[in-house]
Amino acid sequence: MARRLWKERNNFTHRHVCRPPEIVREQVGSLLYKYRKIHSRTEPVSLAPKKLRGHLTPPPAGQLCLSVWMLKFL
Repeated sequence: MARRLWKERNNFTHRHVCRPPEIVREQVGSLLYKYRKIHSRTEPVSLAPKKLRGHLTPPPAGQLCLSVWMLKFL
């Protein structure tokens, strides 16, 4: 949406082309409708932290876990 509006602004500023506001409004409204339709959620969003997968468990207290898989390429 913002990109469409910015493009219209650039066309007017640099090319001196101005499309009727009704057409721009319809296009932006259509984009907004599609965005809302795609991103609407029927179930509430959970704010609880996600559980880590088995291999991504944190190390015990007082220990540090380092990922060194790239060292063999050095």
